[in-house]
Amino acid sequence: PLLRAVFAAVVTDPAVEDAAQVRRLCTWLRDVAGTLAVAVKDGGILLSELDFARQYYQGVNLLAGKTLPVRPRTFIRLLDRLLGSAAVPFQGEPLRGLQVMGPLETRCLDFRQVLILSANESVFPGHHPLPSFIPPELRVGFGLPTADSQDSIQAYNFYRLVQRAESVWLIYDARTEGLKSGEESRFVKQLEYLYKDRFGLSFKRSFAAAGTDIGGIPEIVKTPEDIEKIKARPLSASALKDYLACPARFYYSFVCGLQTDDEVQENLDGGVIGTIYHEMMQELYDGREAVFLADILTMMDGKEALRRRIEEKIMEKLRQFEVSGEDLVTAEIILEYVLQTLRRDADYLQENHADAFVIRGLECKLKTEIDGFPFKGTIDRLDTVGGKLRIVDYKTGKVQGDEKRLDDAKKAASVIENLFKNGPVQDRPDIALQLYLYDRLARDNGLGGEMPLYNAIYHVTSLFTDPVRDMEVQDTFTGPMAERLSRLLAEIGSAETGFARTDDRENVCKYCDFKNICGR
Repeated sequence: PLLRAVFAAVVTDPAVEDAAQVRRLCTWLRDVAGTLAVAVKDGGILLSELDFARQYYQGVNLLAGKTLPVRPRTFIRLLDRLLGSAAVPFQGEPLRGLQVMGPLETRCLDFRQVLILSANESVFPGHHPLPSFIPPELRVGFGLPTADSQDSIQAYNFYRLVQRAESVWLIYDARTEGLKSGEESRFVKQLEYLYKDRFGLSFKRSFAAAGTDIGGIPEIVKTPEDIEKIKARPLSASALKDYLACPARFYYSFVCGLQTDDEVQENLDGGVIGTIYHEMMQELYDGREAVFLADILTMMDGKEALRRRIEEKIMEKLRQFEVSGEDLVTAEIILEYVLQTLRRDADYLQENHADAFVIRGLECKLKTEIDGFPFKGTIDRLDTVGGKLRIVDYKTGKVQGDEKRLDDAKKAASVIENLFKNGPVQDRPDIALQLYLYDRLARDNGLGGEMPLYNAIYHVTSLFTDPVRDMEVQDTFTGPMAERLSRLLAEIGSAETGFARTDDRENVCKYCDFKNICGR
């Protein structure tokens, strides 16, 4: 019943200001809250959960009594503002268990044991702006309460609470996600650095951690079945990148096929920004056999249309009705990335005295075979300019300087050595491996015929300072890369070499999706 109530089609057109649509939205919200309340009651959950449902139900009823010919997203914003100040009191009896109280309720009371939850900075003490139109300067001048006064009141409540306690637990969330810094409260620092020696306080820190270091097993044994699985699935540059960083991670992700759970994005991270940028460039050049200078200038003139399309993609990724707050800033950043890419393409045509980019493919999905292993790859853009075939790779992440000079024999040798040696993962030039595989895919599939092959890295941040530079694919790069790649594939396909765990715990294990089952 709860799932049927939640997954019901209510909003037919989110862009229309329709009172009837808002009434349907109110009815749906009340149905969900009511169904949830029944499920909570039957499940024997704390009665405070029912209070949450009741408060939400009353908030929806308050807005439902008004005739609001607005967009659904406007109604949701009004509801959020209305419920943002709602509070549900906790009920407790100290003679029969815990007494749950707020800081103000603890005044003039002494406790032996105190547990303070959410002891994060900006949560306790919290930052609550004064609801007033009086500027802070006037408040100070006329002796009115200021933000400093609020901080003083919260500090008094805290120190009065812990004054006679025998033990105090301060629990905080150390995770850093979105705008949450994961920083402990300033009161913890004050106790530790100002009053520890003065009052003889003792501190003990405990951390919640998942997984245990299994030790004793240096590597995961590679079985013949594992080798068959590896040769049955197409390898990619990202798969080889995982193997170079940690063979055990390659085993869990590629051999075992384990994946992280899909989660609804709440904010735009680097991966989503890169995806939107790639999709925008694909849409702009899609369906064209050639892109002329006039076409690029026309695209640049349609700045507002580009902005709207980017915001539509952000709403689609985040599953929201509007783009607001920091997402508006991110949308402008992506827009500048797209416009600067178009400017550099226009400059490239003019500098090379070319008429147009002849588009050979966008997001080209290609396959080949190397030393008995199947490979796959997706090339962002293939185009022909001035009698040469270019492999264009859009990059929003980090690009090392030498990776942009692979046509230089010395720099290419240095890049290859750093790619395959055991070193910090952040210093490994992975893009060079990706470009080499793209070159093999293009040649093995007969693209470009006898035309010379060039690589072009469109690094979005560098596009604002440097023009686009083509790198001709030469034997000084492809020859050593082919040799080192063959040795790597022989190691992957050898039953005598297991899947070892990396020693770089700080840079690899710390951010690995499989660290709990791996034992790290």
